[in-house]
Amino acid sequence: MLFKINMLWMFSVICAFLPLVTSEMVSTRYSDIDGLVVPYPNASGPFKSVSKFLGVPFAAPPVGELRLKAPIQPKVWADILQTKKHGDVCWQGKLMEIFTKMFAPNFTYSEDCLYLDVYSPNVSQSLPVLFYIHGGGYEYGTALTYPSDLLALHGLVVVVVQYRLGPFGFFTTGDSAAPGNYGMLDQVEVLKWVKDNIANFGGDPSKVTIAGVSAGATSVSLHLMSPLSNGLFHQAIAESGVDLSPFAIQPHSSALRFANHLAEKLDCATNDHSAMLACILRQKDVDIQKASDTLPLGMPDNLRWGPVLDNHFLLDTTRNLREKGDFRKVNLMISFTSHEGAGAVGYMANRGFGMTESVDNGASPSFFKKFATNFAHSLNSR
Repeated sequence: MLFKINMLWMFSVICAFLPLVTSEMVSTRYSDIDGLVVPYPNASGPFKSVSKFLGVPFAAPPVGELRLKAPIQPKVWADILQTKKHGDVCWQGKLMEIFTKMFAPNFTYSEDCLYLDVYSPNVSQSLPVLFYIHGGGYEYGTALTYPSDLLALHGLVVVVVQYRLGPFGFFTTGDSAAPGNYGMLDQVEVLKWVKDNIANFGGDPSKVTIAGVSAGATSVSLHLMSPLSNGLFHQAIAESGVDLSPFAIQPHSSALRFANHLAEKLDCATNDHSAMLACILRQKDVDIQKASDTLPLGMPDNLRWGPVLDNHFLLDTTRNLREKGDFRKVNLMISFTSHEGAGAVGYMANRGFGMTESVDNGASPSFFKKFATNFAHSLNSR
């Protein structure tokens, strides 16, 4: 009996020193959701806690007949939805897996990955909203590696979005069979969700800033050009990427070539786009990802999968749209991450241009000049 009393006392002492995590319930147009409140009593600013709503679905799972289709709204939930853990990670290669496991050791890849995370310092206020799009060359990345408690404590409601990647988000046949840009349409769907719901999380839907890094930054710039994104945001931040970056969009010729290569890997016909699409829709998601991982990437390709001109999300080349002045006129901040892309320089130089000089300790002026010249020539040959 004395042992039990001592154990209960020790448990109560331990609990007294643990942070008190409570629930926070808000309403969306689909149902009520239940998140968690994390206290930060020593925060220097006016906010001392962050309400987190993790793994909030913004679209129906893009599986089965909805694979390689534009996103549709989720169904209304009958019960209160628990949003206290991140959603599954969108299918992608293994490149970022070690990094992702630092945040979630037991995460799962899935096609059912259209979820967002919301971080709010006070659900009763009307605060500016930061809408963040992760980078990763349109093939990698996840919302769970961008915990945004600190930004929220500074007075922002932060929305971090997941969108379909690789072949699941950007496979295209260049025609009506598979127009592509599903990952970009996912992003538009989240912007619509923010407009409709963010006020209930303490955010001001008239003060939405979209931001992103690398492919997230080029995504930001493409939203400035897309008629589908008009009126859904009010400021933009592009870090290490704009619409004129060579990796911003993919030429139709490259997109179709990679689509055909993927189909061949999966033993699907390539001479009929409707038949090719039907065959790919029958494949297992893991097999599609494995096949995509084996597709070689060399110069002048900058992407295996990425946005294309589809006459829906993007109506013309970004250069033409710029020259016509056909883009959103909003406050725009452009910045660059130090050493952006440096990790890929050696690989690109060796595999693409046959350059053998090591860049482990930095690139010499002569190496950089040769690399830049080769890179420019490769772009001109597209």
